[in-house]
Amino acid sequence: MEKLEIENNPIQRKICPVKPESICTFD
Repeated sequence: MEKLEIENNPIQRKICPVKPESICTFD
């Protein structure tokens, strides 16, 4: 569920502490 919110939030994935493509996508 969190991964969905992070993907929808560009700022969230930017703050993402880890850089797992599964949870966080750095495009």
